[in-house]
Amino acid sequence: MKELQYIAVESARVFESTKFTVTNLDTTGGYILIYTNPLDQITHPSSIIPADASADTFKNSIKGYYSGLFGSDIVVNKTMYDVNGTETTNETLVVTNEYFVTLTKLIDGYTTSQITSLSAGSQAEVNVTLPADV
Repeated sequence: MKELQYIAVESARVFESTKFTVTNLDTTGGYILIYTNPLDQITHPSSIIPADASADTFKNSIKGYYSGLFGSDIVVNKTMYDVNGTETTNETLVVTNEYFVTLTKLIDGYTTSQITSLSAGSQAEVNVTLPADV
């Protein structure tokens, strides 16, 4: 007697995410994010993002890159932290903003190989955790 076995394999479906950590927040200026397309190494700048941007403002500043090149909308979640690294909702205590940008479409590969920031009159520092590392 022969025995027949079936195995089903499903890969985990995870939507790409990128983390942006912004410190030295001020209200005097902003910064520009410069994305490098991993397929052709062409750079694409965002519009100016205020250092203390809301999640909606952050999204509106960068969504053109994702929709234009990958046909995907994005979701942006913002978390604020005080001087002790404790999550807070009190904007007067905020010293760090963390933004998680998540695609709403599954894609092959990654959307970017590098993201750099350029000051536009702000002292803010931007640290980026690329999709491959999130």
